[in-house]
Amino acid sequence: MNHEKRKLMQSLLSWLSIPGLATFITGCDHCQQSSAIQDNPDTLLKCKFKGIYGGEKRIDALLGLSDVVLLMENNWIFAAGVFGTSPSISSYGGGADRLPMPKFLRYLRYSSDAKFITHHSWPMYEGEPLVDVTVPVASRIPDDLLADLRRDRKGLLRLKIRLMSDAILIGWDIERRPGFNPKKRDNYGHPVYVAPVHSFAGGDFREAKIYNGKTVRKGWYIDPKTGERIETDF
Repeated sequence: MNHEKRKLMQSLLSWLSIPGLATFITGCDHCQQSSAIQDNPDTLLKCKFKGIYGGEKRIDALLGLSDVVLLMENNWIFAAGVFGTSPSISSYGGGADRLPMPKFLRYLRYSSDAKFITHHSWPMYEGEPLVDVTVPVASRIPDDLLADLRRDRKGLLRLKIRLMSDAILIGWDIERRPGFNPKKRDNYGHPVYVAPVHSFAGGDFREAKIYNGKTVRKGWYIDPKTGERIETDF
């Protein structure tokens, strides 16, 4: 090995020695180069989410909607009930044998007089739904978002869902809550509170930022029919 090649190899090894980076690159390289993984979409998605185990789901609606069911693959119930402009917040997650979030979401909405069957399994209602729409979810989450979450585990992957009368919008971001910073003090000597920080916001919509009852950043959504970006106050 000549001198220039030796210097190049030393530089590369030094770069790969950054904590956690070598493992991350090895995992990505394995995902990209394994033909068995490339030929299996389910395995490829699991590889994409390696080390990510869940987060927070937020579901709201442009208008109040009832008799709603959201189904994952295999007809597992992801959420159901009544949704309005204030988000319904809960957690989601997976395990070693399945993805932490849905591959797809099937949005079903029934008429108010549809006969209800059960809360616990599918089908929940009798008859045909008024709305039956399926959209991809897991495949849309950006790789750089997942990489940042692996780099700094003090973050929450928020899966955001907004329902329309005949469509479903998907959004996402990372929320990090620094909390009180003991290194910064207010005029009374108390630690300064640092508000939650959101990064990698993307998808079909983003909620507005409200502070003291006032909108300090407009929300927006992409109209699924026209592609127009429409601003909102929530």
